Amino acid sequence: MSRRLCAAILLVTLPVALETSGQADGARSRVALVRSSSSDPVLREASTRVRAELIDAGFEVVEVDRAPGDPRSEVEDAAPTTTSFATVAMNRAPNGAFADVWISDHLTGKTVVRRIEVGAGPNATAVLAIRALELLRASLLEVAAKAPPSEPPMSAPNDVMKWIAPALPPAPAAPVLQGSALGLGALALHGLSGIGIAVGPTASFSHGVGPWFARVTLAGPLLGPELHAAAGSATVRQELAAGAVGWASEPKPLGVYAWVGAGGFDLHTDGSAVAPNRGFSRDVVSFLWTAGVGGLARVGPRIALTADLTAVFLDPQPIVVIAGKDAGSAGAPSVGGALGVLVGL
Repeated sequence: MSRRLCAAILLVTLPVALETSGQADGARSRVALVRSSSSDPVLREASTRVRAELIDAGFEVVEVDRAPGDPRSEVEDAAPTTTSFATVAMNRAPNGAFADVWISDHLTGKTVVRRIEVGAGPNATAVLAIRALELLRASLLEVAAKAPPSEPPMSAPNDVMKWIAPALPPAPAAPVLQGSALGLGALALHGLSGIGIAVGPTASFSHGVGPWFARVTLAGPLLGPELHAAAGSATVRQELAAGAVGWASEPKPLGVYAWVGAGGFDLHTDGSAVAPNRGFSRDVVSFLWTAGVGGLARVGPRIALTADLTAVFLDPQPIVVIAGKDAGSAGAPSVGGALGVLVGL
């Protein structure tokens, strides 16, 4: 075969292949609508509305003749001949004041019926059409639900899933406290024995499993007021690092938590003395244990605001001395309050 003939065949077959591929990619899911044999204007107009709504949603609608037999059979038997994912039929109920809407969902193999009061108002056909579409959408929700482990998962075409998406319940919010989280905030720590309130930044890293969490917290430098005495003064800087374990409830949108922990504490002083006294700088490192409670308020999918109260006990207790006299101490106990933000990672 010559090169020229091969090129001609390729030019002929390529558009055909592209056209076939385009048809496959643009294929629409099909809904079967049972054609009413009744002269009832309400049923006929409602069927027209249902057809228009389904076409507007992007589906292909095929009408099938009403088969002899009961209504259940006529909707269930339409699937093999129409290759549709669902069949819709509307019948006038025996008493005339109601209509029966039959839906056969061929994706789940389920057939449902709902009796709807038709009424005689100008909106009777619109109400009937809306209720029929709602019933079809509700029947298909089972396809989107997660199947039990013992059953094979069900699937549906993309355009069907897109149509039922507005009726799906919202996805549950991701837990703030599960997994790893980073916290940033400000801590105010008050030494009850005269050392005053010291304020500074705090940062934490936590990891939660179920209601339990482990956390590492760093705070400092915490700066407070200068301590004064007749013989001089001292500035105080406090820093701490602690590990804790605790329990927390997931914020929905509010939650609570509590913890206990231990770590290390450093109190640094810079002294300024009145002659003949001399000022010194000193550091006292203490063992720390702490306990506290707090609350959370969810403000985003993985973000919560936090507020907590804590008690800090130190051993040994650091004491600031000016000219041989105690000017204040920390951790006897010290109490603190913190505000911050927690971000799930």
